Amino acid sequence: MELTSFPYLEITQINRKFILTKLPAGILVNISYASVRGKDDEPGAVQRLLNPKRIESIKDFTLEGGDYPGAIILNWVSVQNLLQKQDKKISFANVSRSAQIIDGQHRVAGLKSAINELKDIAKLEIPVAIYEHLTTKECADIFLAINTEQKTVPPSLVFDLYGIASESTIDPAALRGRNRLET
Repeated sequence: MELTSFPYLEITQINRKFILTKLPAGILVNISYASVRGKDDEPGAVQRLLNPKRIESIKDFTLEGGDYPGAIILNWVSVQNLLQKQDKKISFANVSRSAQIIDGQHRVAGLKSAINELKDIAKLEIPVAIYEHLTTKECADIFLAINTEQKTVPPSLVFDLYGIASESTIDPAALRGRNRLET
């Protein structure tokens, strides 16, 4: 099996280690999958069902040139396709279902949908954090830390930033409101 290689950094945070790398979107959407809690009978299942409207919105965001500075979080689960680390590079075969998504399932699905419309999106570099062989408890801990500890931005700041942000980033209703104010 042919291996692909990417540079990485190893990060240690209190009790766990993970690697931080960048992957082309086409490889990311191929190797990763969402394991849904209560539906999929496998360790690490912490995801909710996908929301088609959210996927469509992310696809449009991608096709309009949106940025992805936040990492997709994966749990590498494959025992047949192990991550090989050597000389600050990870290598692995581009095999589907090698890694569960801990965080970012809608972004990955949106990227996949965008690739289906515009093949060049497959080359887009996406930051990825990869843990290896986590338990369901460990996946749940990470998922909850990401999804419950974040604070929402105050609406007043959001609306203030809508006044200066690019049109492709702004909610369509807010854009119409901004355009009315400018005329």
